[in-house]
Amino acid sequence: MYKKLFIIFAPFIMLVSCTMMDAEDAPVEIPTEPLLTLPEIDAGEVAPLEKAEYVEMEVIEDDTVTANEDGSVRENTLYFDYDSAEVNYDPTDLVGMFAKTMVSNSDATIRLEGHADERGSRAYNLALGERRAQTVKDLMMLRDIESDRISVISYGEEQPVATSHDEDSWQQNRRVEFILE
Repeated sequence: MYKKLFIIFAPFIMLVSCTMMDAEDAPVEIPTEPLLTLPEIDAGEVAPLEKAEYVEMEVIEDDTVTANEDGSVRENTLYFDYDSAEVNYDPTDLVGMFAKTMVSNSDATIRLEGHADERGSRAYNLALGERRAQTVKDLMMLRDIESDRISVISYGEEQPVATSHDEDSWQQNRRVEFILE
């Protein structure tokens, strides 16, 4: 019964409501012209992209990164902030030392081992260690080290160097280790 009444009166209600609209309730017109226009660029004005030029960076030695007499690197660990795969300081020293070693020995390969502290799930920490190692690989490739000479592996939280449950230990475990092979 109610269904029939609804079907009969619904069109009338819609018709009455449309005729009672004020000017404020009138439909808004959508402009057909763009609100923002960009200047046209002549294709002849834009120069084609050229290959980036390699810039030689100075390797700075300090107390944390030093080389042995034969040029091999003593320090082999790059540390990260909590829950981050971003290198938050100038990695020129460590990455530069390893890149220089690899350039001088064209047969050398390197394994980048990513690690995380114990906080977070096992799967998350494995992925975070992978991202950290991949970030370092990208930095090495910017130094003209071929990607096939760099391998990446993540151990997540599985191989801590410090086993206490405090910030100092966690900081030591958030790392990427460089292993020359």
